[in-house]
Amino acid sequence: MSTHWPTIATRPASAGPTQTNQSDERNPVMRLFRQLRFRPKALLISAVLVLPSIVLGGAYLAGVQGQLDQVRQERAGVAAMQQLVPFLRAQIEARAAQRAVDGGFTEAAALGAVARQRADAALVKLQEHLSNTGDRLVLTPKIKDLQTAWQTGAGPQDKTTVEERPVVSLALQQALRHLYAEAQLGMDVDLRTRDLIAPLFTDLPKAGEDLGLVWGWSTYGLAKGGLDNPAQYRRFAVWNARAEGGVNEGLLNWAQALEALPGQKGALDSQAFELTRSYLQTADPTQMIKAALEPKEAYQSGQAALQQFMSLYDKGLPVLDQQLEVREAALTLARNWKAVLAILSLCLGLYFFYCFARVMDSGLAAVIHHLDAMAAGDLQQHPVVTGSDESAMLMRALARMQSSPKPLTRLECS
Repeated sequence: MSTHWPTIATRPASAGPTQTNQSDERNPVMRLFRQLRFRPKALLISAVLVLPSIVLGGAYLAGVQGQLDQVRQERAGVAAMQQLVPFLRAQIEARAAQRAVDGGFTEAAALGAVARQRADAALVKLQEHLSNTGDRLVLTPKIKDLQTAWQTGAGPQDKTTVEERPVVSLALQQALRHLYAEAQLGMDVDLRTRDLIAPLFTDLPKAGEDLGLVWGWSTYGLAKGGLDNPAQYRRFAVWNARAEGGVNEGLLNWAQALEALPGQKGALDSQAFELTRSYLQTADPTQMIKAALEPKEAYQSGQAALQQFMSLYDKGLPVLDQQLEVREAALTLARNWKAVLAILSLCLGLYFFYCFARVMDSGLAAVIHHLDAMAAGDLQQHPVVTGSDESAMLMRALARMQSSPKPLTRLECS
């Protein structure tokens, strides 16, 4: 069953008035529109068309803003990590030096004192950084806990050999986990950054901690002529294995990051992984004793390995921040120009609809004016027709009627 929609343009001039379709009378929208003038109709239609556009546009902008917020959180996490790395390195050096002193290598005492001073200064600088940047990650409470644990558990008088300063290690782990979670680094799915985040925030901290234990205890064992008991040898083997496993895992993720960032091969040199792994394979104090190494040589060898290993942070974190900065700039640009385009389109559409309403309103007003004049008996006014839209067609029909003798005759007869 077909439905015919008569229009001014298609309806023959000779066609007479037709009866209203009964279905139109039952249509509430049709009844409403018959009660409204043109401007209210135009406003109602505009609102119906514009509202979904605003809702969908707002949802899109909210999604892009969410991505921007995540990238900015990630960059805040990278910046905080860059400030935390000096403490990571200094506290590892201080603990290794203390372990070497415990074994009898007294020359490490001065080096340990310097490392503790650097660790204290690094924590102060980190707190200043968080204060100056607004602490987006709410990291300050965790850093204060870490500072308290460090001040109470990192002194030279601490001789713990079994637990290896668990308070400091636990506080550091909690701070790193909080940083990782609040920076939303685990939610990153971009291959150009994801495979850098894994080693820098997961693999390297754990492996660095174990590397420090291997360094300190190997020097301790060499200075004393061997570790104290079989339990210490077992713990040393565990630390060495964990450190080597962390280095291997970090190297794997690092290689995947290089595949996603071929242009950064120079900046992301992975030689430090190989050098660290080589050190771990020769760090057993039993082997060092057989090789007739001096404690100073063992200490310097571990110090060099740690320095090479920590240099990975200096290479990886700037590259990671650069990639995040590029993503942030791209998202900001896309959000801005799409928002501008959407706003301009809405404004232009509303302006076109306004012009359409004005044209139709003025055309109908002109028709009504001439019909009222004719009803009052004034047949001297001649409609001025401009354009070719429906209002102009109606005005031409009115002009033809006015110029035709038939309606004038009927008017005279009446």
